[in-house]
Amino acid sequence: MKKKSISFILFTMLFFLVILSYGQPSHASEGDYTGVENMDSTGSPDGTVTITGYTGLSKDITIPNTLDGKTVTRIGDYAFQDNQLTSVKLPDNLTAIGFEAFFNNRLKSVTLPNTLTSIGIGAFQYNQLTSVTLPDTLDIIRVLAFSNNQLTSVTFLSDSTRIAEQAFSSTQNATDFTIYGHTSSTAKEYADFEGHLFKAITYKVTYDGNYNTGGSVPVDSNEYKRQTAVTTLDNTGQLIKTGYTFNGWNTLADEMGDDYPVGSSFQMKETDVTLYAKWTADTITSVETLADIRVRFGINLTDVNLPLTIAATLTDSTTENVAVIWDGGTPAYNRQKAGTYTFQGQLDTQIGNPNGVIAEVNVIVRPRPTPPPLNIQATMTANEELTEEQLDGSTITVNVSDTNFIMSLTPEYFELQNAPTGLTVSEVKRISPWQVELTLAFDGTRLAQDHDLGLMIQGAALTNGFNITTNNSLRIQKAEIPYKIIIKEGIFEPTKVWTVKLSNEVDAATVQDALYIVDAAGNHLPATFTSEGNQIFIHPPVENYEDGTYTLYITSKLKDKNGTDLKEPIQMIFTIK
Repeated sequence: MKKKSISFILFTMLFFLVILSYGQPSHASEGDYTGVENMDSTGSPDGTVTITGYTGLSKDITIPNTLDGKTVTRIGDYAFQDNQLTSVKLPDNLTAIGFEAFFNNRLKSVTLPNTLTSIGIGAFQYNQLTSVTLPDTLDIIRVLAFSNNQLTSVTFLSDSTRIAEQAFSSTQNATDFTIYGHTSSTAKEYADFEGHLFKAITYKVTYDGNYNTGGSVPVDSNEYKRQTAVTTLDNTGQLIKTGYTFNGWNTLADEMGDDYPVGSSFQMKETDVTLYAKWTADTITSVETLADIRVRFGINLTDVNLPLTIAATLTDSTTENVAVIWDGGTPAYNRQKAGTYTFQGQLDTQIGNPNGVIAEVNVIVRPRPTPPPLNIQATMTANEELTEEQLDGSTITVNVSDTNFIMSLTPEYFELQNAPTGLTVSEVKRISPWQVELTLAFDGTRLAQDHDLGLMIQGAALTNGFNITTNNSLRIQKAEIPYKIIIKEGIFEPTKVWTVKLSNEVDAATVQDALYIVDAAGNHLPATFTSEGNQIFIHPPVENYEDGTYTLYITSKLKDKNGTDLKEPIQMIFTIK
């Protein structure tokens, strides 16, 4: 009883292990295949092998490309018969499949390599194939090769494959079974003979705008058979791409495939074809020729009005206005010298300019005109009393006779003469061809004396082109400010530094503008003023004082830390020797 029990246990364990091995996924290896070497015409091994059998357990297999280092080129007779295979990947260099090689399996699909030349009798008989594509290299299909399957279609890529009778017989979908092939082919003859449906293999050509920004692609509604001629369509939908010109078609979007100009032909192969629009970036080929610009003598370059843009012609024959950056002229522009100045301009644009096209224009400065008649005059009138307190914002009316003001005037055309420090022309208003109004700006620098204001008008502001000076002047009155006058007795050194003490702490930011020193002639000295706490230090000019009498002004512009003005301005008179 003990021996029987042990035997029963061993049998049970072995049976259980067998069940486990069949229940787990199994992957075929090279050792699961058997094969024999192929011989050449002299009876010597040719370096290839025929698969003769399969001993593995996997039902989804990839037949190796090599066996024992030799290329697999053939599947032998009965090699995979009755193995219940559900899928198979064939070797890349397979040329022949033998008699009933895959007979009675469960294959639902199979991809035949484009090296295969023959399929043996009953090679795929009794499987579950629904469709199959036969490669262009296939020479012969033997009888019953694909019979007893569930085929609905077979596609022949070759037009000369030899097909045995009943190669596709007894298919379960016989009423829907269709053979696809070329019109003039053995596949068509076979279909007619066996009474199967036949449809010609056709392919389509589609067009892609390849990132076009407008228009539409042409549509080719034809269906082309293999090796029939295809003529490429024109850009009938007016495809455009901003900054580019249409330049035909290419088989790849990156334009690295085959080029096909519009109207060219190619032979249709065994696949649909997409043609992508080719685009060539627009570039500048030329710019417009600019007429000479003639200006009067003395005009500033800023008033020459060089064009800001220029019309450029592109490779697609369209024109674009592009910005221009001009140089300073050759020779360099000189408004006071008559002659021709050639300006060259770089094109400021994103459009390609591989040839370095530039703009060019001549500016011709006319000769200085003859002296004006003596009766050309200019006068000015103050529109309000010109006093130191009211000087900022005051206006002056200027009239000319026997000439006119140009239309576009700027303050730079009007030069004040004998003007106090800090007085400028801030605005010009043209009232009429012979009259303008000037607005004055004054920074508040104290006047040491009255001024008789004169005015010179540049010729660039006048139609006759000559500078003229007004024949009258306007009096600017110095403000009478009650200062506390301090006279320092004695003679002082040229390097003297004065110290002034005040009751409150000084706002240092107001010191420089609130103090100034003038000499006996009323000229301002470049002295330096600093402060610390409630003290102000008056430093001499860099080259020290010269001999003479000076007046220090401490004005009401001086403020303390709380922003309070100096209540009593001070004049301090001192002598240097």
